[in-house]
Amino acid sequence: MLFSYAHTVPINPANSTPRLSKHDVWTALLDKARRPQDYIPIIASCKVTSQRAGGLTRNVIFHAGSFMPAEVALEEEVDFVIRDQGPYHIANVLSHGDADGELYLSFVFDFEKPHIALGTPDATDLEQALRAGAAQSVRGFVDGVREKIRKAGEVSG
Repeated sequence: MLFSYAHTVPINPANSTPRLSKHDVWTALLDKARRPQDYIPIIASCKVTSQRAGGLTRNVIFHAGSFMPAEVALEEEVDFVIRDQGPYHIANVLSHGDADGELYLSFVFDFEKPHIALGTPDATDLEQALRAGAAQSVRGFVDGVREKIRKAGEVSG
């Protein structure tokens, strides 16, 4: 069964300071592609094994000991897509809203779990974990970018 979940947050909700530009968030997404351990607490380390126009290949090691080789596709200031060599697809999508200058960031997660059947307690547990993880991930990322800019004045890239 394919489990999918996306969570979207405004980049600059009311009263947030400093205000983040599209460039600020994109620069942070590029940094996250190369150094995900700085943004995702469950990742211990990452080694970029190759880089090319439009993306990179990396090997991620999680604190739990598992290993994930991944292809990361980067579409200039619009989309950041991770495809590992297993049954996962993760996208980070930076988009505009209706109002001028309104920005949103969505994290989209797709996980193929053929051994879990729809409507089972395992499926419900996984769906709840995906919802919570997606919401926490995207909010934490935006908050982290804002904090880096507050401290340093810009995001390294």
